[in-house]
Amino acid sequence: MANENISRLSSEVTTIYRELIQYDQLTNKFYVNETETEQYYNYDNESVKGVYLMKDSLNDEVTNGSTNISELVNKKIYEIEYVLKGNDINILISKNNRFKRADFSWIQRCIQEAWGSTISLVTLKGIVNLFKAGKFEAAAAKLASSTAGRIAGVAALFAFLATCGATTVS
Repeated sequence: MANENISRLSSEVTTIYRELIQYDQLTNKFYVNETETEQYYNYDNESVKGVYLMKDSLNDEVTNGSTNISELVNKKIYEIEYVLKGNDINILISKNNRFKRADFSWIQRCIQEAWGSTISLVTLKGIVNLFKAGKFEAAAAKLASSTAGRIAGVAALFAFLATCGATTVS
């Protein structure tokens, strides 16, 4: 992927986690700054939905025991940028979350329906492995790096991956 695309997507990720998603210490939950998010994405529903899903992912980790909020946010940013830069994604995936043939057909179908083309099996395998490992944001980053600008950004791709086949989000 071209350096300007990596920079643009990295900047988007930083904006999402540092500005659009905020943490409320009183409720011990993340929330989305709705007005700022809508303006940032020029009211693009898929991207806005992706930010909400990324917020939900953070809240799931807080519910499951992550207590250092700063470390959690930094880890998310690091993992996404790690993938965007083309590093070895296998470091992010445990052995028991590796690809099985049955897992990839649904995502291949969703990608085919969304863009009318497929991506390489190696790339798809990496996306599915990240997805199975619960690294949804990193999976979106891997898909972003493989689609070379065919979709707006990480948030929209996260929404696409997280809701493939679904129609509503909470």
